[in-house]
Amino acid sequence: MQSQNTMIYAFIMFILFWIYVYAAEYTLTFDRVEPIKGDKENLAEFSNLKIIRKGSDYYMNGTYTFVDDLDNSFTVEATTAYSPLENSRFIKQPYHVPKAPSCEFFNTSYKKLIEPCLVNTNFPVIPPEGLCPIPKGTYFMKDSTMIDGVLPPHLSRGIWKAELRFFKDGNCVGGAVTLSRIRNKH
Repeated sequence: MQSQNTMIYAFIMFILFWIYVYAAEYTLTFDRVEPIKGDKENLAEFSNLKIIRKGSDYYMNGTYTFVDDLDNSFTVEATTAYSPLENSRFIKQPYHVPKAPSCEFFNTSYKKLIEPCLVNTNFPVIPPEGLCPIPKGTYFMKDSTMIDGVLPPHLSRGIWKAELRFFKDGNCVGGAVTLSRIRNKH
């Protein structure tokens, strides 16, 4: 009986430790953002985005341009990787958006993960019924940052790389890569 109680106690301690280590609150700070050039042409241009610091907070500011309307002749893919030792040796992660038609991406993944973070932008708000195509144009973002509840709480700590690529006729036509640090708050 005492052995059984010891095992239950050990199991509870293991669960509490796991919750502390893997579900602890964290801070995410942007390190940098870089454009991804297209294979043959740039139809999605992100070279005017930058990271700025205000006090202890980091924000993404600047403009990005879509040269054409983003209809379903475009596809979008998002991938992530992280470097636990912060040495730029990245391990590919399962958190990704497989290559999907542009309208599907914007009406689902973008709406859920990115749109809540863009508090000051002229990019169209995606209505509940969806939006297709995304109109061509130059869009701005100001003081954009990740907000609580968008990312899962169990992300590994270290440097994260997120790549967003746009494709047309199988060729990359531009995108962006962001590098961010995730650290425990305590």
